[in-house]
Amino acid sequence: MFPVRNVITWKELKIIQGAGHEIASHGTRHIDLNLCNEDELWMEMTASKKVFESHGINVDTFTCAFNTWSQDVLKYSERDYRTFRASTGINKHPPETRVYHALDGTEAAQYARDCLDDNVWIIGIWHDVHSPNFEAAISKVQSTRWNVKTVREVYGY
Repeated sequence: MFPVRNVITWKELKIIQGAGHEIASHGTRHIDLNLCNEDELWMEMTASKKVFESHGINVDTFTCAFNTWSQDVLKYSERDYRTFRASTGINKHPPETRVYHALDGTEAAQYARDCLDDNVWIIGIWHDVHSPNFEAAISKVQSTRWNVKTVREVYGY
């Protein structure tokens, strides 16, 4: 799906996780989970977690590709993950409806200021951590007055 030069290595993922960043499972094929049967859901969610774990990377969060989910997706996430993200703002189990906004680098600075002004919390999400946008966004956030916490710090695990 992605050019090899843009794919992060397992070693790099371990380094990023070791620095306090959350690594979340996003499925094995980046597909719409609403289109999956039971076997496909197992592969997308459970097998994805097992692949990470086989490389020494703990993933406690599942985040849905395309922000699509169903009760079956929620059931699998409750069994395999501590937290879950989709367009509804579900963040932990049991599900809650606390709203979050994803900061993905697109017009991020103004968007983040607007969220801060509205007292809305933000989760930074990047598909491409090799990009200069990732490093710049992390540096920018660290230099602000924003209260920055990892998901582990927020949920106490």
